[in-house]
Amino acid sequence: TVILGGGVAANKKLRETLSQSLVPCSILHVPQLAYAMDNAVMIAIVGYYKAINNDFTSWDKLVANPNWEII
Repeated sequence: TVILGGGVAANKKLRETLSQSLVPCSILHVPQLAYAMDNAVMIAIVGYYKAINNDFTSWDKLVANPNWEII
């Protein structure tokens, strides 16, 4: 079983190639195109509102944490 998710799931060529490349007994799960989203737009919107409010963090105080929540 292969599950394709996230923004890359909207790539029609990838969907086609995967479905043709899997062995016959494999199952490919892909979301409908309307649900294959990328978080880049949501992140850009948060950045926009932070910028218009002059809410900046100095580069040397940035800490990368993949589990952060956007409030």
